[in-house]
Amino acid sequence: MDIFTKVQVSNKEARASAGLNSHNILFDLLGDGIFNVDGDQWKLQRQLSSHVFSTKSLRHFVEHVVDTELNERLLPMLTTAAANDTVVDLQDVLQRIAFDNICKMTLIMTLPA
Repeated sequence: MDIFTKVQVSNKEARASAGLNSHNILFDLLGDGIFNVDGDQWKLQRQLSSHVFSTKSLRHFVEHVVDTELNERLLPMLTTAAANDTVVDLQDVLQRIAFDNICKMTLIMTLPA
C-alpha cells in the first residue's frame, strides 16, 4: 500500500484530499490523535496536550522513567550478565531502552519485551 502522495504545495484542494487519504489509511493505528488530524482538531489537541510537554512535567516524567529503567531493567540485566560472565551488547540494550521510552512518551504505552 502506497501511503505517500506527491502534492503540489500551492494546490490547497490536493493537500486537503492527501491529508484525508492518509487520515483514513492511518486511522486504525492513530485514530483521531494529534498525529492524524489537521486544522481545528489538531489545534484543540495541541492546546490540551501542551501542559504535558512543559519543562517541569517533562522533567518529572524523564526522572521517573530513567529511575525505573535503571533500577528495574538495566542494572538487574547487567548484574545477571556479570554473574553469568555473559557478554552484553550495550548499544543494542540502550537502543531498546531509548525506543521503549519514546513509545512511553508518544503512545503512552509500554511494549512487551
